[in-house]
Amino acid sequence: MLRATSLLALGLMMWLFKGLAAGASPQAAATLALGFLLLAAYLGGLLVRRLSLPKITGYLLVGVLAGPAGLHFVTSHDIDQLRLVGEIAVALIALAAGGEIRLPELKRYRSLLLKFGGAAIAFPMAIVIFGAILTSPWFPLTAGRPLTDVVAISLLLGVIAAAGSPAVALAVISETGARGPLARAVLTVVVAKDVTVIVAFAVALSLGRALVSDAGLDLEFVLAVGRRIAFSIMAGWALGWLASQYLKYVEREMVLFTLGTAFLAVELAHMLQLEAMLLTLTAGFFVENIAPVRGERFVRAIEQSSLPVYAVFFALGGAGVHIEALREMWLWAALLIGLRAVGVLAAARWGAKEEPVVARYGWCGLISQAGVALGLALMTRSVFPAWGAALETLAVAMIAVHELIGPVLLRWGLSRAGEVEAEREPQPEERLLAKSGVSV
Repeated sequence: MLRATSLLALGLMMWLFKGLAAGASPQAAATLALGFLLLAAYLGGLLVRRLSLPKITGYLLVGVLAGPAGLHFVTSHDIDQLRLVGEIAVALIALAAGGEIRLPELKRYRSLLLKFGGAAIAFPMAIVIFGAILTSPWFPLTAGRPLTDVVAISLLLGVIAAAGSPAVALAVISETGARGPLARAVLTVVVAKDVTVIVAFAVALSLGRALVSDAGLDLEFVLAVGRRIAFSIMAGWALGWLASQYLKYVEREMVLFTLGTAFLAVELAHMLQLEAMLLTLTAGFFVENIAPVRGERFVRAIEQSSLPVYAVFFALGGAGVHIEALREMWLWAALLIGLRAVGVLAAARWGAKEEPVVARYGWCGLISQAGVALGLALMTRSVFPAWGAALETLAVAMIAVHELIGPVLLRWGLSRAGEVEAEREPQPEERLLAKSGVSV
């Protein structure tokens, strides 16, 4: 009750301040919005946790309620002004995700991860593509269009459907303290498949342009994306090496250092036109697995700053949810959501059948979508002016639903798998260590 009252009081204060700050500079308005989102998201996370929901669901709901689709405490201009803050948050999350991927585990479970990861991309993509083609006579985007346009639209929707959200996976796994085959498989597969999806989208975009314009396949565009990914990995390797030198010789003010590393990565990505998420993923992976230092302190420092990072990132994501797109295309978005869900479920059942708990609940970790999927959807508008805007609206509606329900499903799946820390039975070796007074 106290938290709900505090959230209500904070909302009333924000309403008052918005009135008093009318006519203020965009930077001042964005700063006010950032402070409100940080405090309100924190309270919202505590509230939903009482319902056994992940805190990031509270962050997202606060963003939706406070954003342009709700009370307008946070405007679209504020979201634009805070884009750098969101990018730094993504970089920090990617650094942590890279640090959570460990080579010994990759080698040990490579068969499972390869099959599950491949199926997690191929199955949803194929089912959405064929579903869109089969319903094309009635589908608003494709009805009355030539077959070439139908195939191009279906390809792009299929690739967007294959994208996931490493940020959601890491946030829920970190919050719950989940440990086990499901948490490990979900995090590794979601990270790897988003990198693959970026390349697949470049190929689909090039094929789509060739089909629609009767031009040849633009291999240069695909190669340019490949170069961008390669240079991002190289830059991440270099950044990881620099971070390892700091850890080796200085190792002070670690939280401040991780924030500075994330900011440097974002600026490098802007200057060199690289993929910031891939760059920081690689840097985190390098520090954890390759650098001649212990990477635990680096990852721990990121985790120490995770509360404000996740609160701001997901609250901004919630504020950016396009409810109007969902109202406009809800029926066809529901069709795509259903087709994608079938693909994701089939991917887990087939791709992870050698690990029963992953086969049963792995689909829960593949539902969420956020930044990568949204970025791919936004690209279609400029490339295909005839129908790109309509495709973007439909894809954004689908992503909005996945963004809201995905964290809840992942939390449920981890709980059912018995991997949530508060619910997990300690393993025999953990009991032995606990009796010896060793923390596990």
